[in-house]
Amino acid sequence: MKQQNKFWLALALITIVCFLDYQLFTEGYAVRRLSPTIRQAGHFAVLLTVIPIGWWAWKQHPMQWLKKLWLYAYGIALAFIVLVGLLKTQTELLTEDFLDWVTTVRYSFTSPLPHLLVYMLSLIALQKSSNTQ
Repeated sequence: MKQQNKFWLALALITIVCFLDYQLFTEGYAVRRLSPTIRQAGHFAVLLTVIPIGWWAWKQHPMQWLKKLWLYAYGIALAFIVLVGLLKTQTELLTEDFLDWVTTVRYSFTSPLPHLLVYMLSLIALQKSSNTQ
């Protein structure tokens, strides 16, 4: 499949997954009946779904550093979220403000924004490489 088509298909898939996360685990009517643990597990599953979609989109790209950037960024975010979750369940050290900020980090990584940012970086790198030649 052509790289440009993979980008758009991955963007559509990530957007759909993000929408489902928002409806099923964040703001939908049925969310009120879900326990916090189920909601957190749902958010985590959505994050784990976005990672391979982006990896698929960037794995054949001629600039392999984009795939590495995707994997490293999501690996760090995933490790951070898991670590915060473990600290939250084991201690009472974390404030609500900090946990809200962690939620914002999760929102960012389960949105189409990182995919669009990597795409913009690829365009900048492509333009820069064509200008130097």
